[in-house]
Amino acid sequence: SGLYTRAVDAATGVIYLGLTLVALRLVAAPGHDGGMLGERWLDRALATPAGPWLTAVAGVVLLAAGLGLVWRGATAHFARQLDRRQLTHAARQWIAALARAGAVARGAAFGFCGFLLLGAAIRDDGDVVRGLGDALGELGRLRLGPWLLALVGVGFIAYGAYQLAKARFRRLSLP
Repeated sequence: SGLYTRAVDAATGVIYLGLTLVALRLVAAPGHDGGMLGERWLDRALATPAGPWLTAVAGVVLLAAGLGLVWRGATAHFARQLDRRQLTHAARQWIAALARAGAVARGAAFGFCGFLLLGAAIRDDGDVVRGLGDALGELGRLRLGPWLLALVGVGFIAYGAYQLAKARFRRLSLP
């Protein structure tokens, strides 16, 4: 079970490092669309009688999850998950700081996706957002968008690095 837990942490780290590349690509080419993930689901959902309401509920849930991640980034004690025998106090604090920055970036990105889903529900328009890549693309089109995308990208790097460090240094026994 410990090997499985470490493998999941490592895979999550690699995924977030990949999301960083998406954010950086959008900073480098602001006109580029993020992707098509979720387009069919959103169009089908909006075509049903309850579609706009269901989309609004999904938007609220995603927005709440994003706010929850931001809260977690501000309050959680990420260093508790790390093995004290393998890391110094300073190293655990650095890794925890990476986790905090990453949680806030994830929360901001997911919250923005929820905000865009709410907009899609209100306008009954599935072309507003199709996935995280499109949400990041929309974020990049804002006035301070390239700076915001860069911050999200740095946060994704931080979270990916945290997950990889946690894959290596996670405490697997109960406290």
